[in-house]
Amino acid sequence: MFSKTKNNFQKSLFFVQNWKKSLGKVELFAVFLIFLAVYFSGISRTQLEKDESQWIAYSDRFELFMHGDFNNNKWFAEWNKYVNPVMSYYVIGLGRSIGGFDASKLNTPYDYTITMKENIARNAIPSPALLWWSRAGVTIWSVIGVFIVFFLLLKSYGRISAYSWLVIASLNKYFLTSLSQAMNEGALIGFLMIGTLAVYFFLKTCSEGDIQKQWKKMIFWLVIAGIAVGFAAQTKTNGAAAFIGIILSIAFGLIRMRDYWRVKLFYAAILITVVSSVTFLAFILPNPTAWNNPTQYMTRVIDARMTIIQNQSDDTTDVITSWSERLQVVPERIFGNYMAFPPIIPTFLFFLMGAVIVAVNAYQWLLGQNNNHAIVALIFIGLIVSIPSLFTPLDWGRYFFLPVFFFTPPVLIGMQFFIIFFAKQAKTIR
Repeated sequence: MFSKTKNNFQKSLFFVQNWKKSLGKVELFAVFLIFLAVYFSGISRTQLEKDESQWIAYSDRFELFMHGDFNNNKWFAEWNKYVNPVMSYYVIGLGRSIGGFDASKLNTPYDYTITMKENIARNAIPSPALLWWSRAGVTIWSVIGVFIVFFLLLKSYGRISAYSWLVIASLNKYFLTSLSQAMNEGALIGFLMIGTLAVYFFLKTCSEGDIQKQWKKMIFWLVIAGIAVGFAAQTKTNGAAAFIGIILSIAFGLIRMRDYWRVKLFYAAILITVVSSVTFLAFILPNPTAWNNPTQYMTRVIDARMTIIQNQSDDTTDVITSWSERLQVVPERIFGNYMAFPPIIPTFLFFLMGAVIVAVNAYQWLLGQNNNHAIVALIFIGLIVSIPSLFTPLDWGRYFFLPVFFFTPPVLIGMQFFIIFFAKQAKTIR
C-alpha cells in the first residue's frame, strides 16, 4: 500500500514538473508572438530614412553571393566596400526576395547632393512594398534579439524585469524605429543576442561538471557564439567587440570549474583557438572583398570607418567636442531622450541601482555562490559592445543605440528591486 502511494505521488510530481515545463514553453512562445506582432505591425508606420535607400540599393550583393558571382567588380570597385559590412545586405536581400523583389527591381542609391524631389525622379526611393519586405528581413532578427533579452531576464531576475522589458521593447519608439529600418541595427542586435545566448549556455555547461566531461558541449556553444559574433562584426564594425566578451566568458567560466589549473589552461588554449578561428572565418567568408588579403581588409575597414567618422564630423555641427560636453550629452541622450522612462534623474538612479545589483550578483557568480549565468552573459557581451558608443564624436541618435539597448535591463532590474523592497516594507508596516 505504501509503495502504491509512493508511486502515485511520483507520477503526480512528474506530471506537475512536465506541466510547468510545457507552460513555460507556451509562455515563451506567446511572448515571441507578441514581439513579432508588435514589430511587424510597425514596419509601415516607420518613416523612411534616407540611408535605407542605399542599403536596399546595394543589397544586390545578396544575389551576387547566392549565385556564386564572387569576381564581380561590385565587390572590389564600389566606394563603400570597406565602409559597409555585407551581412545587412544579405538580411535585407533575403527579406525582399521572399517578397518577390529580385535585384532587377531595386531602387538606385540615394544621392545626398541633390534634393528629395530629384531623388524621387531618379528612382532612388524604394516603393512601399519593396521597403516593407526589405525591412521585414531586418525585423525578424530584431524580434529574435529582443526576445532573447526577455528570456535571459526571465532566467536571471524573474517575471517582473522580463515583462517590464516586454512592455518597454514594445512601446519605446526609439527601439521600434531603429530595429525595423532596413539598415544594420536590427541584424546587429539579432546576431549579438544569439551570441549572448550561446555564451549563456556555455557558462551553464561549465557549471555542470568537470572539463573532461563537458568540453564537447563547451566547444559546440562557443562555435555558435563565434559564428554569431563574426556575423555581427560583418554587420557593423563595433560588433567585433563582442569577441572580447567571448574570451572573458571562457576565462571566467573555466576559473569557476573545479579542475587543476594546468587542465584549465590546456583547455583554455583549445577553446580560445577554436572560437578565434570560427569567429575569424564567420567574419571573412561572407564578404568576397576580404578573401584575397584578410589582414589588409581588416586594416582598411578600420581606416575607412575612422575616415567616415572624421568626414561626418567635419560636415555637421552635431559634434561632441569636449569631455565636459560628453559627460552632459551622453547620459542625457541615453537615459533622457531615448529610454522610454520618466525623467533622466530617476532613470539614471534606477540604472545605478540595477548596475550595483548586477555587479554583486556577477561577483557572487564568480565565487560560485549563484548560477546566474544569464546576467553574466549579458554583461560580457552587452556592456563591452556598448562602450565604444559612449565615445562617439557625433551626437546622432543611431550612434547611441547599443548603450540604450543594453543599459535598459539594469534600469529594469533596479526598478524591480525598488518595487519589491517597498512592497516588503509596506507589508511590515501592516
